Amino acid sequence: MPKSANNTLKPWVSLLFASMRRQALAKRFNYRDNVPFLRTRSLNSTIECINHENLTKVPIETYRTLSNIEIPQLQDILIKDINIPKGSSAIQLVRTDKASQSMKHLEIADWASIVPMFINPILPNYELANKNNSQWPEFAMKQTIKLVSTADQNIILNKTLWPQSIFSNNCRAIGVNNQKYNELQGKGKPMTFINPSNGNHLPILILENVGDIPDGCDSIGIFPRFVPEHRKLFHQLDLLDSYGASIDSPPCNHKELEKIKNERTSLIKGFNKSIHNRREAKIKPPKGELTSLKRLLERTISHKTLWSRAKSEDRTCPADVLRCILLSNEIDTNAIRVEFIKSFILYNILTQSWRLNDQLKKDIIDIRNYSSSGQVIDNLNWKSWDLYIWRKHEEINAMELPQNLDDVVLAKERFDEFLKKLLNYQCMIVSEMKHLKTKFLEGTSAPTAPPRAITVSIIFQTILQNNKWIQVFYPGFMTLINDSLPDFGLKLEPNNIHKRQEENMIFEGEKINAIMKAMLDAEAYLYEDKFANNKPLKIVEVTRMENWKLVILSKLPFPKEVAKLLQYNSKIYTQFVNDPEDVDRNGYSMCTFKKMIDKDTFLYLYRLKDFKQLSQEKLMQTIVDEVD
Repeated sequence: MPKSANNTLKPWVSLLFASMRRQALAKRFNYRDNVPFLRTRSLNSTIECINHENLTKVPIETYRTLSNIEIPQLQDILIKDINIPKGSSAIQLVRTDKASQSMKHLEIADWASIVPMFINPILPNYELANKNNSQWPEFAMKQTIKLVSTADQNIILNKTLWPQSIFSNNCRAIGVNNQKYNELQGKGKPMTFINPSNGNHLPILILENVGDIPDGCDSIGIFPRFVPEHRKLFHQLDLLDSYGASIDSPPCNHKELEKIKNERTSLIKGFNKSIHNRREAKIKPPKGELTSLKRLLERTISHKTLWSRAKSEDRTCPADVLRCILLSNEIDTNAIRVEFIKSFILYNILTQSWRLNDQLKKDIIDIRNYSSSGQVIDNLNWKSWDLYIWRKHEEINAMELPQNLDDVVLAKERFDEFLKKLLNYQCMIVSEMKHLKTKFLEGTSAPTAPPRAITVSIIFQTILQNNKWIQVFYPGFMTLINDSLPDFGLKLEPNNIHKRQEENMIFEGEKINAIMKAMLDAEAYLYEDKFANNKPLKIVEVTRMENWKLVILSKLPFPKEVAKLLQYNSKIYTQFVNDPEDVDRNGYSMCTFKKMIDKDTFLYLYRLKDFKQLSQEKLMQTIVDEVD
């Protein structure tokens, strides 16, 4: 797998310092000061869950301790963690190695540090392999059986491909091709079939890949617990909760085995297609020299100053950072730094929403009270940059959960790009707050128009609370989000914007986001920020800002409101022009940085020429030359 551009350090360092320049100064919002609280809250949430009365245990096999298993198997456990249906579920690690049979202590070493890395809690003790938790035979399709419709006993599937009978209780649906599906639906009755082993009703799902059903079979049993590809089929119906698709059902007992045997129509020899064998999947080795979680944790020690203070009792790398390193499939020192930066940026976006909500409750009104009139959603004051980031959120949220490592890496790359855009959006909001000042919170005199702060707060919180990829990659932050941000219970949709108007707004919003990115790049060039992993991060300010100037050249008319807001984005003097001739004092400056935003828009960073070393005569001649 090629190295992702998302994990190149330098661009992320620029974004890190851009985020730092816009972060809250109060200590209670500081990243390093909140890591211990976040760790404690995640651990408490885990303990609450594993003490739940109706806890469902999901057994996952491992052949070594969690700290020492090879990275690919640990990644496989994390992918299973992503796909466990939401609810009161916990992972039960089952030791299958012979050495475990003589273990005196079954506690998971460093459990309190490791468990916050997972969405679903891991039970604190290993279980040893036994007939109830891991003595499944190797999963493979070995027979065909007869299935009868629940609507009409004369409607029968005679050749349903099926695994060994012991797995039968884990069937969640029946897969057929398009032709068979249309044939069954044409009979005019809702179509489900009876599982002979337990009497469950099995819905029909369409298999797009014809090769999934071999010649001589008319259907196939769907077993998402044992076949990762089968999990993808469940987007057709909302079945994850009702059928517990990825949760183990118990092996068939003697009576249930007999029921399957009575419905058997043939035995299959030699059919062992790779997707039906959970142990045949080949996992691509990760990039990097670190081969286990233990080695990774050891390497992070040299970076502890990034996320902890010298007086901190626990200086372990944050669990979300560890999780993202593993799911990026680049297990090396560079990944430690890059994934820390991403978590820092996301945290500062969270605190922006956190602070804004605090201000609203303190200075104006609670959003929930404001929305009780039913006016907020229809009358929100949408700007083009709001609409653009909202549609990007919807776009990435529509992606399916990954079933394998390749899918995880791709999803993470997509989320990283979204995170960059979300930072650009945050910078735009900070500019807006600086420009509007109290009007941002208080709004206008129009009685039905909510303040901009209301719109921005709802957008921020809805994205943070509902973006499923934050849950996938940052479960610790998700706990903090749920704790610190109230759930408004509002469905956000810009209904008051017409389709043609929306298209124009999204086009403008995309351009503004790109301009913001270019401005942050220019800012990084000017400040020349230095990143070090062995000392606290500090912002170095340029003392003579009057020597610098940003020029944004737009050949097309640019909205004055947006231009005014962007001027508040940086301490650098910023000028918008339609013609290069309109640039102030251009003759006394030299361009040190330039960037093309699109075919009609360009950004230039100018620096005033230094005349200190020139004699008076040479200085006068230089000025004359520049004027000419």
